[in-house]
Amino acid sequence: MPNSSPIKKAAAQVSDDRPSMATFVLKYADTDLLCYRADHPTELRERQQQAWQPLLDWAATTFQARLLVTKGISPVDQPAEALSHLQSAVEALDDRALAALAVLTQACGSLIIGLAVIKGHLDAEQAMLASQLDERWQTQKWGEDEDDRKRRDGLKGEIQAAIDFLKLVPS
Repeated sequence: MPNSSPIKKAAAQVSDDRPSMATFVLKYADTDLLCYRADHPTELRERQQQAWQPLLDWAATTFQARLLVTKGISPVDQPAEALSHLQSAVEALDDRALAALAVLTQACGSLIIGLAVIKGHLDAEQAMLASQLDERWQTQKWGEDEDDRKRRDGLKGEIQAAIDFLKLVPS
C-alpha cells in the first residue's frame, strides 16, 4: 500500500488523536446513508428496502442500535440510545479497526456498512454494492460511463484495502 493511501493516513490519525477519529466516524450515525430512502420511484424504494433494511436490522441486533429511516433528505434525529450504543461499539475497537472503520465509513457514507465490514458481515463487493445502490440504479436506467466505472472500481479497491489492512496488521 502506498504511503498516501487512505488507510495509512487514517492509521496515523488514530495514532495521533484517537478521540477525534472516533468522533469523525460517529458523526456518520446521524446521517447514515441507509436511513435516507427514496420516496419514488417505487423500484428504487423497494431496492433500498431490500438491500439496506437487513443491514439496519443487523445493527439493531448486533449493537442494540435501532436507527430511524426517513424518506428524502430531510434530517431525522436518531435515538440517543442507538447513538450511545454505536459510540460504545466504535470506542471498543482497537486502533487498527478504528482506522479501517474510518476509511470504510467515509468511502461508503455509512457507519453501519463500515461496521458490517469490520465485523465480517459484508465483504468488499457487498459493501460497494450497498453503498452504491442509488448510483447503480441510475446506471441501469441511463447507462454507465467510464468515469462511473472507474469511481466504483476505486471505491471497491479502497474498501478491500481496509479489509486487507485488518488482516495484515496485528491487533
